[in-house]
Amino acid sequence: MAQETRLESKEIAKVKFADAVNRNQINCGAGANGIKTVDTVEYITGEITAGGKIDLFKPISEGIPRIGINSFDGRKYNTLGNAVIDAVAVEVATTTSTTETAAELVFDAAMDVAILNSHIKFAADGKLLFELPMYEVHNPNTTDLNDKKYRSIGHLPIIEAEKNLTCDIEFPNGVNPDVTGGKRHFIKVSLRVIKTVSK
Repeated sequence: MAQETRLESKEIAKVKFADAVNRNQINCGAGANGIKTVDTVEYITGEITAGGKIDLFKPISEGIPRIGINSFDGRKYNTLGNAVIDAVAVEVATTTSTTETAAELVFDAAMDVAILNSHIKFAADGKLLFELPMYEVHNPNTTDLNDKKYRSIGHLPIIEAEKNLTCDIEFPNGVNPDVTGGKRHFIKVSLRVIKTVSK
C-alpha cells in the first residue's frame, strides 16, 4: 500500500470512528472526554503446525499484552478500548527447534502451501469483522517496505471494547503444513488500527 493511500485510509478511519462514537455505535462510557485516538499496530502470533481450525487467541489466558506474542488485552480490549481496522498483514516463521517461541523468531519465511491456501477470519462476539484467503493478506516479497505488506480493509470494521475476539486460521480439509524434519510453523497477524486510549 502506497504511503499516500495509507494516510488517506487513516483519515477516513478517523472520520468513521468519530461518527461511530457520536451515534453511540461504540460505547466510550463516562470517560469519553478522557480518551484520545492513536495510530498503532495490533498483533497476535501463534503456532499453526497442526492445521485444521486454530483460534490464535485461545492459548492466551492472562488479560495483558505480551511483547513479541500479543499486543491485545487478552481476548478483548479493556473498557474504553475501541479501534477501527484499516489494513491487515500476515507473516510466517518456521523453525525446527522444539523450544523456540514466537517471540524468538523472525517472521520472514516463505509461506507453506497449506498456510497459503487457508483462510483467516477475525470476529468480535461472533460478529465477523473480516474473512480473507491467506494469499490476499500475505506479501511473499520480504524486501518490500512495511506499507506494501498490508492489505487494506475497505469497510473499516470496528473492534469494540469488551467483545471476545477470535482470530481463526482455517485450513483446507485434510491439508496440513509440511512437518518434514520437525518443522514448526508460526504466524503473525498484524492489524493497522486507529485506537482509543487514555489521555
